[in-house]
Amino acid sequence: MKMENDLLALAGIYFGINYQIVDEQENNYWVTKMGKLLMQAKDDEDQCAIADLLADSAYPHVRETVFNFYRQLTNRGVSKEVSINIIENTKLINSRG
Repeated sequence: MKMENDLLALAGIYFGINYQIVDEQENNYWVTKMGKLLMQAKDDEDQCAIADLLADSAYPHVRETVFNFYRQLTNRGVSKEVSINIIENTKLINSRG
């Protein structure tokens, strides 16, 4: 992981690790690491893909963390495509109850 420079590849690695963890604090740690990658991503496709991974990782105890990263990203300005993706992910997360 330390030698990987591709943000999307790192996000995938973090997602895979997080998927196997049941501890809430550890989940939050990996979701936060993915969120930081989202904030670093400049490319629309990378932003959408990492936002999708965050949505898939938004267990009830880390939803607010995911939403905070979504808000930060949209507040700094994103493309229409990324904005729509984030809106759809937010709806998906909220529909899970």
